[in-house]
Amino acid sequence: MSASKRRSKIHAAYCSTSNPFARPKFSGPCRSQRCPMSPVLTALGLAALLQIVQIALYAVLGNRELGVSYALSPRDETRSLSGTAARAQRAMNNHFESLLLFAIAVCLCQFSQSNTHLTAGAAWTYIIARTLYIPAYLFGLSPWRTIWWTLGLGAICVILGASLI
Repeated sequence: MSASKRRSKIHAAYCSTSNPFARPKFSGPCRSQRCPMSPVLTALGLAALLQIVQIALYAVLGNRELGVSYALSPRDETRSLSGTAARAQRAMNNHFESLLLFAIAVCLCQFSQSNTHLTAGAAWTYIIARTLYIPAYLFGLSPWRTIWWTLGLGAICVILGASLI
């Protein structure tokens, strides 16, 4: 069997509807020899990128407050952040916790082949809520921070519920 036929056979098996990583109702040929990602997996990738943005934001604000020399030091003496830099650190840590739950929900949704419009909408709601949560936390927008956090957690619960039922 030639290499191209072998690749084609592997590709067909990967893009079949029995594959938990393929879209459940995908029946056409795969685009560019790749199966399209489901909306929940796309949202998970964007959530990871959002976490990277938060790490960078925290680093910039922390370095501005504590100085680059402290960031490059062995940090034997502890210094605490205050103001916006401290809020950026707390928002970043909160997203780490939320991202773990979101990743579990997305994996469960994928492996149970529960991708629906409901789970896609919930995944995008999570991304929007977590994106809006960052400025709400940084600027101390008291009721909005809680609203965006609750909406993000609710979106995770919707994905988990749709996957388990």
